Amino acid sequence: MLITPILLAAICTAGPALSPTANTSLPLEMVPLVTVQNLHYSTLFAQDEQREITGQAPAFAVPTTTSITPATNGIWESLGNDKLRWTLRVSCKNAVSMNLGFGRYNMPSSGSLTMYDASGDFRVRSFTADDNKAHGQLWTPVIPGNEAVIEIIVDNDQKALVVKGIELTSINSGYRWVRDASSRGSSEACNVDVACPEGNAWQNEIPSVAVYTLNGYLTCSGVMMNNTAQNQTPFFLTANHCGVTSSSDSSIVVYWNHENSYCRVPGSADSGGNGNGNFNQFTSGSTMRATRAYSDFTLTELSSAPNAAWGITFSGWSRSSSTTIGSGIHHPEAAEKRISFPDTVQPAGEYWDVNWGLGRTAPGSSGSPLYDSNHRVIGQLCCGSSYCPNDLNDYYGRSLNLSWSGSAGSSLGSWLDPAGSNSQTLDTLVPGGGGDPSGACCVGTSCTYGTAAACSAIGGTYQGDFVSCTSYPCGGAPTGACCVAGNCSIETQAACGTAGGSYLGDGSACSAGACDNGGCQVGYSPDCAGTCFEDAVYTDWVGDGYCDDGSYIPSDYGYGGPAGVAIFLNCTQFNCDNGDCTGCGGGDPTGTCCVGSSCTEVTLVACTAAGGEWGGANTLCAVDTCGTTTSCPADLNGDGSVNVSDVLAMVGVWGTNDPAADVDGDGTVGVSDLLMIIEAWGPCPAGDPTGACCVGTNCFIETQANCTALGGTYNGNGSACSANSCAPTATGACCVGTTCSIVTQMSCMASGGTYNGDNSSCANNPCGGGGGCPAGEIEDCNGNCCPETWVADGYCDDGTYL
Repeated sequence: MLITPILLAAICTAGPALSPTANTSLPLEMVPLVTVQNLHYSTLFAQDEQREITGQAPAFAVPTTTSITPATNGIWESLGNDKLRWTLRVSCKNAVSMNLGFGRYNMPSSGSLTMYDASGDFRVRSFTADDNKAHGQLWTPVIPGNEAVIEIIVDNDQKALVVKGIELTSINSGYRWVRDASSRGSSEACNVDVACPEGNAWQNEIPSVAVYTLNGYLTCSGVMMNNTAQNQTPFFLTANHCGVTSSSDSSIVVYWNHENSYCRVPGSADSGGNGNGNFNQFTSGSTMRATRAYSDFTLTELSSAPNAAWGITFSGWSRSSSTTIGSGIHHPEAAEKRISFPDTVQPAGEYWDVNWGLGRTAPGSSGSPLYDSNHRVIGQLCCGSSYCPNDLNDYYGRSLNLSWSGSAGSSLGSWLDPAGSNSQTLDTLVPGGGGDPSGACCVGTSCTYGTAAACSAIGGTYQGDFVSCTSYPCGGAPTGACCVAGNCSIETQAACGTAGGSYLGDGSACSAGACDNGGCQVGYSPDCAGTCFEDAVYTDWVGDGYCDDGSYIPSDYGYGGPAGVAIFLNCTQFNCDNGDCTGCGGGDPTGTCCVGSSCTEVTLVACTAAGGEWGGANTLCAVDTCGTTTSCPADLNGDGSVNVSDVLAMVGVWGTNDPAADVDGDGTVGVSDLLMIIEAWGPCPAGDPTGACCVGTNCFIETQANCTALGGTYNGNGSACSANSCAPTATGACCVGTTCSIVTQMSCMASGGTYNGDNSSCANNPCGGGGGCPAGEIEDCNGNCCPETWVADGYCDDGTYL
């Protein structure tokens, strides 16, 4: 029994768990830990080889989908001064780095989120309400090591906003390159650091190039681009095949100035080893603006501009169909920035065919810019086979030349020429570099772009520096049908949004039935007040434990709907927010619900759905409410022994009335319950073990026999109920060569396949190509994969092209 005084001492010194006025952190071992599956390195490296062969963006981590909120996991502490802290640890035992994706991030004004490694030596800057974005997500930079600690501090009266506004949805475990101190990407000895003399002439362009991560597990390079307004809009150009889409754009994390601090002599062992750059300067989130597989480009607009102190520049560009020899700046293997110089650059269909003189590229360089001799971007890296030991060619998409015109979603001109100047070239913008700024100039309702002097010379009215014509500052904005609570009127899109309406598109008319379904567009529905919100908000918020009666604004949480407009669900149409609200006739009260010997407090409807017996309105769970006959009440997690895990479970609900941890049944989890755990320390008396029992999507702790009697699925002795214990396992299309099957992501990865995403389908031949080639490629006469666009492109492919 030597464990008892040691345990008691540990609890007594762990003040934050018990004291309402503590302001120091809990001992790390007392913070709840979420672990994900260990990495299978040999399988991952085999997949990396396949990704490179098929021209996919390289991976550096393995994502694990989850659903964790401050209501389901972690521990809350009181810090005094009306401040609370929530903490959680996440880990993958054999990972070299960790990064996280919050699919829902809406931090209240008093809140801040900090991340650090297990040692506390590495910390990421705090994320606050300033990091709330329209897309409602937050993806973090990488943390070195196999464990990351998440900490949120918030005012007590805004705790509910954190619980509702923060959800961790992706835990990403790194296995190479980024943040791996021992092997983070050497990028080969023949390559040239941008700090070397060869880079001196390119100092204006070097800061515009960056490395980025996507979806928490992919990595590529890209470049910040100047536009004819020269207003520092953060347009970031990369390759289409890197995977930045309208569904993944918010997950991008761009790292700036990741460079070696000195010139490692090209060809030396030093140049072939690890660099000393850091990942401290980063920008998270974006909105994809245009993309096209032909010429392999994607342009995305970053959600926030980089810190001005970092000195980021905006590269110029040329639309010319011929070119001169310049350089390529890139991040091979996500390592420190390098610069390479071509021997030849020739047009080859939709690509620039490049043979290198000094330096090469590598996986991770994809998306990086190719410059002409005038230091203007002419394309971005698509593909190729160059490495230091060979003299093979690379191919850069001719996006500036061949994908300039077209629809806004598939062309660069719509975004890089907002002034409508039809410029053929534009030089690099160095902020603070001087020159007269430009802005919108109104002549009547006609808008042009230029300097204040030029505007005055044509008799126009200058609207101000960097004001864009795209916002219709001169009037003349298009109009269309606007539906507000079923009523239709013709408005501009801006005026419709201000009225809380649903805009049906430019030129749309108020025809019969235009505002049916409350006037909501497809995928949207009206709330109690007739305002249209995205259907997903109703799925997520109706019956979530919070009364939505005008207190919460869906757009603040990343849902579709008018900005700044609150949702109302407290009406009979939504059953008083499915019982969350006590108004509109009283709502649905909660009471005890017995499923077997497990007790929860839910509404009658929810209890009946779970197959339980409802105890009546306003009844509360006690130790024996449901006839609990366990001979070991201190065994909170049901693993057959009273130990440290039970103490941690109790600490996580300290001060609440959680019936599972209220061992003495006095209505409060406190010191007396802790003493009962210590008294019962050790193995439980013999009896039937318990574990998590899934009845539908509801989880209860039961014996295997009781679980079977309830028609449930028993998860094993000692298993616990967590947020995902009874959640259905997501599946999707998995491509192994050209064979498609519907499996889980892990099963797909284990078979060496490519997972196309949760709920994706095998319809329409997603594995494409034939002969084991990915979609968009076709097998040639020798069994190799090449782009389908090469067939009948005007060039004879008889062994001349790679």
